[in-house]
Amino acid sequence: MANESKTPYPVDLQVEYSESYSRWRALLGVLFFPKMILLIPHIFILTFLSIIAWVVMYIGYWIVLVTGEYPRGMFNYLVGVSRWSTRTDAWIMGLVDKYPPFSLQ
Repeated sequence: MANESKTPYPVDLQVEYSESYSRWRALLGVLFFPKMILLIPHIFILTFLSIIAWVVMYIGYWIVLVTGEYPRGMFNYLVGVSRWSTRTDAWIMGLVDKYPPFSLQ
């Protein structure tokens, strides 16, 4: 069913197409192992943040049942963790050349 209310989705994913890619970074993507070493700090932090995100989702579920609204702070935290995870996934897959920042923004 189409979005009848014509309101935008709360979260939107946009990836800019780059006209030129780094051949050196593409080689790292083929080898895969060097990129994984560079992502160790991200993996460590995202693992911790994801565990917290599961707890926040569980608490948010009950808050929505009681109040009918999802708290904005909890929503922003979950979007931030998803954003960070998506940036690291895009970098490891070679969709972007820029190393992902350590940020929920």
